[in-house]
Amino acid sequence: MSLEQFRGIEIPDFPCQIARTGMWLMEHQMDRLASDGSGASYARLPQAGGAAIVCGNALDTDWGSLVPADGLDYIMGNPPFGGARTMAPEQKADMSRAFGILRGVGNLDYVTAWCRKASDFSTGTGIR
Repeated sequence: MSLEQFRGIEIPDFPCQIARTGMWLMEHQMDRLASDGSGASYARLPQAGGAAIVCGNALDTDWGSLVPADGLDYIMGNPPFGGARTMAPEQKADMSRAFGILRGVGNLDYVTAWCRKASDFSTGTGIR
């Protein structure tokens, strides 16, 4: 396993940096556990590469430009929840892009747009 196999999208720059750093810290902890269990050293310092966490709106980003669908096993996320009546105008625009003129879309939670995009991206693949 390597961090280069992970992809992510975050809107603000600071959370992007936090996510990259968190992935490096987790890799370091796992290397330490492997070293303790095997007696071999797995130190990979200085850190290079890492998870590809890009700054952007996941609902605006072409996921295929980050990784081809046939190169994925899983899609995981923690998309924002936002009730239908509390969304910002930008979030309502995201909903319209995700669902078009689907009747009743104004009553859906914001998270459903992310689920729709994940579903569309994974249709016809082995992605779970």
